[in-house]
Amino acid sequence: MDDVAGGGGLAGADFSDRKKAEAWLEKQSIEVCCALASRAALRVCANLCIEDEPNFPLLALPYFRAMLTSTVRGLGRTSDADWLRSASVLAHTAADPPSSPLSTHPAAYSGDSISSAAYVAAADNSTDSASAAASALFSSASAASAADLVASGQSGHAAAFGSGHPAAKWAAFKDSTRTDITDYLIKLWHDIEVPRGIAENHDTFLAILKSDATKWVFWHDWYLGMWEGRFTDWDLAIDVAKIPDDVWEEGAKAVAKAIHEIEARQETDLPRPDNVPELDRSKLLNYVQKLLANPDMTALAAEGAAQTLRQAIATYLRDAPANTLPDALAHLEGLPTLLDGIATLAKSGGRSEAKVRQMADLIEALNAKVAQLEAQLKEARTKTVNGLFTQNMLRAAGTAFGAGAVATLGLSVRHFFGEWPDEFTLENLRGFLIDLETATPIESTNSSLPPATDV
Repeated sequence: MDDVAGGGGLAGADFSDRKKAEAWLEKQSIEVCCALASRAALRVCANLCIEDEPNFPLLALPYFRAMLTSTVRGLGRTSDADWLRSASVLAHTAADPPSSPLSTHPAAYSGDSISSAAYVAAADNSTDSASAAASALFSSASAASAADLVASGQSGHAAAFGSGHPAAKWAAFKDSTRTDITDYLIKLWHDIEVPRGIAENHDTFLAILKSDATKWVFWHDWYLGMWEGRFTDWDLAIDVAKIPDDVWEEGAKAVAKAIHEIEARQETDLPRPDNVPELDRSKLLNYVQKLLANPDMTALAAEGAAQTLRQAIATYLRDAPANTLPDALAHLEGLPTLLDGIATLAKSGGRSEAKVRQMADLIEALNAKVAQLEAQLKEARTKTVNGLFTQNMLRAAGTAFGAGAVATLGLSVRHFFGEWPDEFTLENLRGFLIDLETATPIESTNSSLPPATDV
């Protein structure tokens, strides 16, 4: 991909000139416009946390839905009949979320970028190329203004275009015109350093999502996966984008429940393994009382496991090198967020009935995710791993997910489930890693990274 932010630009497009950029975009597909608009919005959506935190859930859900739907359409894998009407509805919802208007200018520009991405997703292929181009350009320009303001610490208005204004360098960033999954295996800020203010808001944004993981675990993992260029569970993302309007209107809790049901349906071809049975709710509620009686130990167990897992995943991705974990280990990525939620809740103080129920919900979600991991690994172990991984990937897996990492996760799981030895609960994880130790590496010496073209 060429640099579309400069004068030469992709296919001669000059994104520092509004008319030239819009003319170029009008020649592109709706999917290309969606990919550009949604990635621009995702770069700056963390600015929403500049607003009052109590309003965050009201702001975040319609905005997340807008960005997800635009991103999904950018893949070109779904038909208009499936979700185009909903995209039109959510575009208006995102433009006018159920909350007081955004007042802080970086947050307002970020909101404009997000709602514009939704309008691109709602465009009709046969009639709306011009409006899609205009919306995609506005999404990118609004993101540019938001980035400039946060980077400079300003709170006033910023011009979205103009060769002398720093926003020109942000206007389109550097993005793909292809619309396959490899486009999204590129970090959002792959081309330039993340501005300090954006990075700070990003960290705050993730912390808010972690603080109520029962509602926001999918959105945390999707947003972070897109930020780091490693999100791959598009079958799940597409089904989430298709959740009916009435469920979205009920709020984040109802949407989280629907997402959990979607995940359960997608796992039906892989039955829950015997080594990770479902938790008895009544027993779990009593056990949670014991966990909350010792909140420091509970938080320590969760935080230690979350940190160990994140470090292991980062080590693997660095040393493999790879953008994502192997499919069989993909469910590991969802565990740290749930563990963070447990730790945050444990440290919040008190032992109210509502808190006990919320802790039980988190532990049940953790149990379900471990069951998915074990089921996937059990299935993977019925097939050979010979010739599937490069030598670097095999070494990286052994280093990253050695006995220490698995033991830490096992002890944490045992601490929260309270009934089964860790060796039994994670037997397929241990077995799969042993299989990798003796696996024959792939013969090719090519990079394990998926094909991608820089933009």
